[in-house]
Amino acid sequence: MNKTIFKQLETIWHKGTRGLLSAGLASTMLVWGGTPVQLEPTRDADLHADRVIRTTAKAHPVAPAPSREAVRFSWPIERETEIDLNYRSHEATSKGFRLLVRGEDFRNGIALPLETSRAVIAINAVGEDRVALREAAIDPHDVTLVAKNGTVFRGAEGLEKLAALEDLQNARKQQMPVATTMFKLAGQVGSGEVMLFADNMNHDRQDRYVIQVLEKHSDVALGLRTGRDTYLPGEPIALQADWLSDTSTLTTVSLEGRIVSPTGKVHPLRFDARNQLSPFTLSEREAAIAGLWRVEVTAIGDDGVRKVRRDVATAFALTEPTARFSGKAEVSLTKNALVAGLEVEVGSAGRFEARGILFGTDATGAMVPVAVAHAADWFQPGQRLLALHFDGETLEQAAVGAPFEVRDLRLIHQDRLGLLHRQAQALRVEAID
Repeated sequence: MNKTIFKQLETIWHKGTRGLLSAGLASTMLVWGGTPVQLEPTRDADLHADRVIRTTAKAHPVAPAPSREAVRFSWPIERETEIDLNYRSHEATSKGFRLLVRGEDFRNGIALPLETSRAVIAINAVGEDRVALREAAIDPHDVTLVAKNGTVFRGAEGLEKLAALEDLQNARKQQMPVATTMFKLAGQVGSGEVMLFADNMNHDRQDRYVIQVLEKHSDVALGLRTGRDTYLPGEPIALQADWLSDTSTLTTVSLEGRIVSPTGKVHPLRFDARNQLSPFTLSEREAAIAGLWRVEVTAIGDDGVRKVRRDVATAFALTEPTARFSGKAEVSLTKNALVAGLEVEVGSAGRFEARGILFGTDATGAMVPVAVAHAADWFQPGQRLLALHFDGETLEQAAVGAPFEVRDLRLIHQDRLGLLHRQAQALRVEAID
């Protein structure tokens, strides 16, 4: 090992509490005897539980028994690796919308607010009876379109392309609904409010249909993002909807949405004048439901010329706080390894994993990524320890020394696939001469 680095590591090791700085010193020692430190305070974008809950087997779906073997490993990463710690949530965008209608609606006409011409339209009957669905399928040649200027297009007159069900399945590599009709409108149909009719069908039947409209040539999209991809019970859910366009400025005429639980329960949403979700939270009881929570939003905007409709959907996870980092930690630094021991307050038995990225200071004084470490073990409720081991040989090869930082620290409930903690700047260790 480089002598300078070894001397620095050895100095920190022997100076103990005098050789380590962090956000503060822990009031008590953990069980394994390193130098006590504290995790940095969490920030708004971080995920951190203020308390833990105890759940029972009945409160959570049955899952395969996880391993109870303790595991730890690490590997080096290139210092040029770009690591984004801003924790941006996924932003879904849409240039389309969908309508839920009944067969009788095709008799009176269904208004399609089109922002551009040549939209792609898919119509499929919905239900459980496959035979009935085939009977309810709409033949595109029976479609009648009435343009905004009153021009009537019957059947293929208003269609540029048709797609058979088999073609759709081959193109999308997936099973399409049985009674699916898809076509692209001809350019002469134009934009604005286009009326859609269908002939040669039993309008008195109570068949239900989904009409999906995609305007891929449009410049107007609706974006939707959550404040985070994971929330804890009682935390306010943040949602932001935005009109996206390079050529138009749209004002919101209406904006409504809903959150759908993994079991299908619907929570209606309200938005304010800035298209942000009004205060909304979910409970611990709802967090026990495994799976993603779906967010669906429908908006109508006005660009001064016409109204535009867009539907967009995204999702987030809701996690039970079955464990948390208490904030107490211990650090040891030798020629063999840098070890960060993290105290975990466990509320519910399970298999938990800690992971983090170690940054070190190079010869130029820059903080660079060095290695990633993981540690996992099965814990009963109580105060437990997960220790991240960063190999000393990796530190030598990276030619880095103190100050060190552990970033992107995470705690995961492995057997429930729940993210419990995520912190961009978690632990800092500095040497003092």
